[in-house]
Amino acid sequence: MSQSILLKNGMLLLHKPGDVVSPVKADPLIVQDRINKVGEVLDAPYEDTKVVDCSKKIISPGFLKGRHSDDPLLDYLPTENMQGYFYDLEDVYWGQLDVGITYVVDHAYMNYPPESGINGISATKSPGIRAFFCYCATSRFMSRSPLKKDDEIFLLELDWFSMPKQVVVDLFNKARRWGVKNITAHYTKGPYSAKQILESYGLLGADLLSSHSNAADHDDALLLKRHNAYILCTPKIEMQMAIGEPLAFHEDFSSICSLGIDCHSNNSSDMMTQMRLALQSARARFSQPFLDQGIIPRKLKALVQGVFSLGTIQENEIGSIATGKLADLVIFKTTSPSMVFAAQGNPLTAIAMYPSVRDFDMVIVNGKIRKENEFWFHVGRMQSATHSQGNRR
Repeated sequence: MSQSILLKNGMLLLHKPGDVVSPVKADPLIVQDRINKVGEVLDAPYEDTKVVDCSKKIISPGFLKGRHSDDPLLDYLPTENMQGYFYDLEDVYWGQLDVGITYVVDHAYMNYPPESGINGISATKSPGIRAFFCYCATSRFMSRSPLKKDDEIFLLELDWFSMPKQVVVDLFNKARRWGVKNITAHYTKGPYSAKQILESYGLLGADLLSSHSNAADHDDALLLKRHNAYILCTPKIEMQMAIGEPLAFHEDFSSICSLGIDCHSNNSSDMMTQMRLALQSARARFSQPFLDQGIIPRKLKALVQGVFSLGTIQENEIGSIATGKLADLVIFKTTSPSMVFAAQGNPLTAIAMYPSVRDFDMVIVNGKIRKENEFWFHVGRMQSATHSQGNRR
């Protein structure tokens, strides 16, 4: 029995040289976990190939969410910041599941009891999405010693750069020695540059993902580019929390930026909202100097093409629709009032500017249909702490 899917009659958003995205009427054939072929009017190669009619639908590369977490708001700090202590293990599990994203960097702030990490990993794996699970050392870090040798630890979330140098150095070295693939950290306004501190400690590397970084300057940009390190930009939470303008289209940082969502209890969890906010905030920043002089700008600097690539992250294995790439795809309906006319005029703009979560029709990850017609498929739950050790309050 073959594992193959043929998506017929849809409009594909294809990346071409120079990061140019063009809508093309074509049929992608998925075999196993890869895009086997993209062509016009393809026929099903096997009797058991699942054929999906994508008429009046747009097929996009899957979206990468560079940051997924629960961040504190100012009024929230004294009353709600410790609410995580009151969540049981079942809460942790269901709080992780989401829709419309095929790749996520998950900041696991809920590691209060040791078992919560098991449920967090279970929820991250259950929908079949690609994910980095960032084990966050909480305020109980020193007493609980959460970093023990564990093959399930792939990332570490850490913000304690104000600790003594040797503590920071030892922790980074230990994480890397154990094979932690990426280390995520916040960087906002403050009396020091976390990036320059890490550089002075000899710790800055390509495995560091810096959330926000609105206070970063030109020197920080040079450091990050030198080490091939990246920034996670979360426009809505950054503008709300007054930590500075998003860097997604900043001249110094646009080439090393990705997009994320951050706090799901504060804003919607879809990538299109963040794409629109990043785009429009960049346009406002670009236009303001002209408006201050009484001049109307003749053109826009930040374009839909750029923000679409930010949301999908065109890489070697994922992020675009091409033969040989991993089959991570999102299919949008175009018949809702918000989409119907935009999709006919410009499918790329329709995806970047107009949809809501109701317009998701299908999500394919690794060649498997994970969501179709608002239902999850192939979602298998790991053995979790909820069942093995019981709920903890």
